[in-house]
Amino acid sequence: MTKIILYLDAGTELRSSLDPIIETIRTHGYFLTQQKTLIIDHTDEQTFTALNTSKNEFSTGVYYQTAGGILGFITNHSGFYKDILMPFVACSLNVDCIAPITSRSSTIHRFDQSVLSILVHKVGYKVESAERFHGDFGSALELDTNMVIFSRRWHCPKVYASEVVFRHTCTYSPIFRSRHRIKIIHEHIEIMLYPRLVSFDHYYLRITRQ
Repeated sequence: MTKIILYLDAGTELRSSLDPIIETIRTHGYFLTQQKTLIIDHTDEQTFTALNTSKNEFSTGVYYQTAGGILGFITNHSGFYKDILMPFVACSLNVDCIAPITSRSSTIHRFDQSVLSILVHKVGYKVESAERFHGDFGSALELDTNMVIFSRRWHCPKVYASEVVFRHTCTYSPIFRSRHRIKIIHEHIEIMLYPRLVSFDHYYLRITRQ
């Protein structure tokens, strides 16, 4: 049975219907959207080498990064599986490919996003450029009326925090068992209270009971 898989990381917010994205996936077999940064500005040299290309190949044109946290595809699209998913997984299992020792921060290297961006542009896949699919705090206010996906990333407030639902069969940190604690996180205080827990975004999922 053919299925559509749509991945959105916890730093994204849905602002309107996903219908245009689903329609794109049904038409082209996948959905990819660009970012505002260039591949060459935020990708380590070793990653280019590991993916059998070079920085020079991306220096003669305008190659924007492909969003790593917004990705959709249809399960029977063999081209996407062969061209993107398989090499993506292979690179992710190779630390010298996805996270070279010289890539110390996301200001110079975007890790999984850098890898995805290179793979997508190497095979020439269509990447959605309309900002309403990757808006952020730098977007024009006029876009708010038809924004589909907004990238909040690490910024507060976390509007979905009060909607988190936990599976009773899973074990979670005590921090996420308390509605009061989640409300505090929602109100910008998480960095002061829990300075070691930098990756809170990954817990802002709506997990429904089966």
